[in-house]
Formats: sequence, C-alpha cells, structure tokens
Amino acid sequence: MFRPMRRNEREIQDQQVCWDVLAQTEFGVLSVAGDDGYPYGIPLNHVVIDGAIYFHGALQGHKIDAIRRDNKACYTVTHGPLEGKDHIPPDTLGTYQSVVIFGRVTELPPEQRLAPLIALCRRYVPERVENKPYFDKYMPSLNILKLEVEHISGKQLLVK
Repeated sequence: MFRPMRRNEREIQDQQVCWDVLAQTEFGVLSVAGDDGYPYGIPLNHVVIDGAIYFHGALQGHKIDAIRRDNKACYTVTHGPLEGKDHIPPDTLGTYQSVVIFGRVTELPPEQRLAPLIALCRRYVPERVENKPYFDKYMPSLNILKLEVEHISGKQLLVK
C-alpha cells in the first residue's frame, strides 16, 4: 500500500529510531487534501502519546474542513543538519534525519482533549501546566487532533 523508499540505502531500518526522531523534533508539516484538489500543508507542533501523534488547533478553518472531508494525512518532520551549520561535511548539503508518517486524523471529543493538551503544554510551555484558569479559558475554543499512525518510515544521511 505504501511505496518503498527510492533511496533505500538511506532508509532508517529501526522504527524506534523514527519514533525517536519524531520525539526530538519540535515541528513538522501536516499535509491533507485541501480545497479544489490542492494539497494543503500546515506547520504544527506535536506530541507523541502511546504511538499516536497529537496536535492542537482551532475548531474551524481550512485544516479542519479538509480533515472532515477526508481524514487521510501525512505528517513530515526533519532533524538536522546534525553536525551544525558550521561543520557540514564536504560533498553534502548536511546530515539529516527525516520521518514521514501516514495515517488518519480525527478530532477528539471535548472530554478527551485535556490530557493531550497538558502533554503539549508540558513539552512547549511547561509554565502553563499548573495554570487552571488558562485551561478553563481556552478549552472551549480549542481542538485537539489525533493522528493514528498507519505507516512510518525514516531516512537519514549520516557521515562518519
């Protein structure tokens, strides 16, 4: 169902490494089928919980309309250059690791949104985790999306 990697010598063989790259990166791009057949990619931050990827966003908009129409999605993250911009090996554009995830996105019902939101806050704005008024204020207008992973693959260029 999913194509094999063209540059298979760069394929990350250990799926745990793919999950580790995903955990290390702070942002990625969620791509969905947008309006009028155009792809729609939106940069998002994420958190991984029990093998699923969670995002936050608004209750309405282009992304939500697209997901409600067709919940198939692709999420891509890239980590690198791994050696720092001042130490890129000759004959390369730098070393990197990237991960591509295919799956289906669903909106969580309101009663299931708090735990992923706390996990997102713990990762990105830990000072807000204990701020109950913050959650009370934003929860009614906040959407939490869950990407159930159907396929994950990674690619890397590491120079030794």
